[in-house]
This record gives sequence, structure tokens and C-alpha cells, in this order.
Amino acid sequence: FQGEGFFEVSKNPSKPFIVQYAGLYTKVLGTSFNIRAFDKEEKLDVTVATGRVEVGKGKKAFAALKPGQQPDVETD
Repeated sequence: FQGEGFFEVSKNPSKPFIVQYAGLYTKVLGTSFNIRAFDKEEKLDVTVATGRVEVGKGKKAFAALKPGQQPDVETD
């Protein structure tokens, strides 16, 4: 993924929804959230509107975010 997008994902635990960018991922099971990820920016912005998302790299999760929380994740 590159750019900015708002996602509304229906809950389905057997099929998690994953957005990938520059080796990072945002994983959700049912929520609405916005991602802002551009090539020239060193930071990934994830804003949770409802539910919860997980942000990480490879198999390591950095944060589980709820509405109002922001990750502190560099893209490099």
C-alpha cells in the first residue's frame, strides 16, 4: 500500500485483513481505520476509528491500537 486510505473491515477471525507497506503491516479483524503511508515520508500514520488494529514488522507486533492511539513506527 502507498498513499492514504480509509478502510472499513467486517469481522472475520478466520480471514484477517492485512495492509502492507515498506516491510510493515497493519492487521485487523473488524474495524475502521485510516492509513497514511507515502514514499517520501519516514513515518507511517495509522488512525483507528473503531475496533482495534495491530501494527508490526515481519512477525513482530509493535503495537495494538485502539481508537485515539497512534503508533510510533518508522518505515525504514
